[in-house]
Amino acid sequence: MKGTGKPRPNTGSTARDHLANERTYLAWLRTGISVSSLGIAIAKFAPDRGERAVAAGVILLLAGLLVAAYGTWRYRDVDRQLDAGLFAPASFTAIVTAGAVTFLALIALLVLVRPSGPPTHERPNLPDRKRTSRTMKYRLRPEDLAFLGSAPFRQSCTGELRATAAAVFDQIAARPENWPRWFAPADDVHYEGPPPYGVGSMRSFRLYRLVRAREEVIVWAPEERFAYRVHEANMPGVSALMEQWTLTPLTDTRTRVGWTLAIDGGPFVRLLLRVGRRHIDKLFDDSAHRLETLCAAGAGGRGRRPA
Repeated sequence: MKGTGKPRPNTGSTARDHLANERTYLAWLRTGISVSSLGIAIAKFAPDRGERAVAAGVILLLAGLLVAAYGTWRYRDVDRQLDAGLFAPASFTAIVTAGAVTFLALIALLVLVRPSGPPTHERPNLPDRKRTSRTMKYRLRPEDLAFLGSAPFRQSCTGELRATAAAVFDQIAARPENWPRWFAPADDVHYEGPPPYGVGSMRSFRLYRLVRAREEVIVWAPEERFAYRVHEANMPGVSALMEQWTLTPLTDTRTRVGWTLAIDGGPFVRLLLRVGRRHIDKLFDDSAHRLETLCAAGAGGRGRRPA
C-alpha cells in the first residue's frame, strides 16, 4: 500500500491484533489532543504575547489536528490489512507526518519567543493612528462604491428589526464600542482620534483576537446608509474589502436593514468565502437579533454624529 512498507502475512490472533490497533489509534488521538490543548492554552493564557500567542496557538492546534487525522487514517488502513490477513509497517507516511508536526512546532516556538519590543508600558505614547499602523503589514486596494457591485465575491443580507432607523444607525456607525455586544467575531472596535466622526474617519477593529484592520468611512448618511472600506490589515490574502449598511424605515418602530459584503482576494480566500456563504448568512441573522435587542435596551444612549 502507498506510504507503507511491504505487506507481510499476518497469522496472529485476529482479536489481539485489532485490539492492539485500537490502542495505537487511541495513542495517536491522545497525542493530537495534547498538542491541540497546548496550542489552546498558549493562545488563552499568554496575554503578554498578544497576537503572537494566538498565532502560535493556532499553529499547534493545526499540528494536533494533523496528528489525529494521520492516526485515523493509519487505524483504518491497518484495519483493512488485518481483515485481509496482511500487515504493512508504516514507513514514509509516518516520517512525513512526524516531520510536518515537528516543523509546525518549531514555527510556533519561533513565533512565540521572537522578541516583540519593549513592554506596552515602556513604549512612547503615540497617537492611536500611528501605533495601529505599525502592526499593519498589508495595504488594501482603495475602491469606490462601484466595487459593491463589481467585486469578485459579493454577498447581501437583509432583515427587519423592531427598532427605529435612528437607533440602528447609532449602534452601527456612532457607537463602535458596542459592536462586540452584537457582532460576535468583534472584540475591539473604535474610532481613531477625537469626534466628530464622519466620512474620512478611520476605525480600527479586531476580530477573533487575531485579525486586525483599519477601515475608512466612505459614506455616513444618518438613518440611511453607512459604508466603509478596509484600508490596511495584518493578514494577507485579501486585496480589497468594502461593507455597506442600508436602513429603510418601514414604520415608526420597524426598519429594514441591508448589509453588503464585497471582497477581492486570492483563490483560496474566494473559495473559503463561497464555502462559507451559509455561515455568513447565519452570522448576519444572529447579529441582527442582538442588534435589535441592543437598540430596544437603548444601550449606550445616543452616539455622537458628525457636525
